[in-house]
Amino acid sequence: MATKFQLKNFLSENREEVIGKFNELKEEQHYNGVSLKQFMLEVFNQMNQNNPRSDKKAASLLPFVMGDVYYNNSKVGGKEYTLSNGMMSEAAKRQLPSSMR
Repeated sequence: MATKFQLKNFLSENREEVIGKFNELKEEQHYNGVSLKQFMLEVFNQMNQNNPRSDKKAASLLPFVMGDVYYNNSKVGGKEYTLSNGMMSEAAKRQLPSSMR
């Protein structure tokens, strides 16, 4: 009988990859100061939302999820985005034309 897939175990086994991506983000010019703990929680939550049911599916999702979390935790083009909610900060909204606010 095959063991049931556990996301927590999968991410524990791949924590070095997640930590490596976080370290890349810290070196980024546009790093927003997110902590390693918060970065890892965001990766876990997004992986959980995708509901992988096997190591193979989780392994294929992990690079995309880490890239998304990486992007969400950087200031892009001078416009700061808040953590993980995809919403623009008030400062970034003020830079948009009034028809887009």
